[in-house]
Amino acid sequence: MSKKDLKHWRALQDDQPYLGHWSILALGVEEIEVTIESVYTKVVKLQNFQTRRMEDMNKLFIKLKEFDRPWIMNKVNPDAIEFVLGTHDPAQWVGKNITIFATTDKFGKETKPCIRVKKIKPKPIDLEPYKAQLMECGDIETLKSLYSSFTPKIKGLLRSYVVELGNKLKGGKS
Repeated sequence: MSKKDLKHWRALQDDQPYLGHWSILALGVEEIEVTIESVYTKVVKLQNFQTRRMEDMNKLFIKLKEFDRPWIMNKVNPDAIEFVLGTHDPAQWVGKNITIFATTDKFGKETKPCIRVKKIKPKPIDLEPYKAQLMECGDIETLKSLYSSFTPKIKGLLRSYVVELGNKLKGGKS
């Protein structure tokens, strides 16, 4: 997406180092499903909201596949991610999808814009209809063609199954 397509002035500026609520609003959507690409910690200089002084702080960052800028974590969002994904281990979050949205929240006496994680656990996907379609493929090319028509999420869930099926179609060769 080019900068001219973005719908929020902050998203047009190069001096915004981190993902912000404007990143979602700039897309013209209320919420977006994103994939966690990586999770890491980094020491950054931020304002301590109790002392109002700039301090070095070790913060948790999440890089989302859909955005160029990293998302710096507060205390609320990792808890929501843990709830949605069912694990407190950030290494287990990588490759998983969550839904984020732009909103506002009380911070002290002020209401500030922010990003929040939608606290809805993903519904399990029934893979049986996809597997049944794949089983009907008589050759590798048909299998590849059908598999390529699936959404990225479905492809990810069926990847090992398709490799196994492909090996059977090749006569067990790897």
